[in-house]
Amino acid sequence: MRELYLLFKKIIHRDIKSISGKEYDNYLEKTKIFVKGMKKYIDEN
Repeated sequence: MRELYLLFKKIIHRDIKSISGKEYDNYLEKTKIFVKGMKKYIDEN
């Protein structure tokens, strides 16, 4: 989660202007895992 948050901040502050397709796929996979975990947590409570 921290990694995705830092990425978001870097994009917002224009520290990162572009990413490669490979990086995008990596972040997409991490985001899917994070969302799946959050859904599981919410459904349990």
